Amino acid sequence: MLGILTYHPKLANIIESGELIPSRSYREVEIRAQTIQAVSRLLRSINKPRSDNDQITMAELDYVLWSAGRETKARHHYTYSTAY
Repeated sequence: MLGILTYHPKLANIIESGELIPSRSYREVEIRAQTIQAVSRLLRSINKPRSDNDQITMAELDYVLWSAGRETKARHHYTYSTAY
């Protein structure tokens, strides 16, 4: 949705079709790992120009991204898990 992550075309097709990506599978773990990397870079980028007193936390950024994701019609990867 934000262009932060780019999926391999085969994975993008799986996500777009709503196909289940099993919990703890290579694909699901890789999506989670890359998401952590991307959000960490985004947080550093946001906080870099800010003073120490004005920095946001990972939890605050996560909430903003989660909220934005709830508003979009774009597909998310589909995984049964209690981790989301």
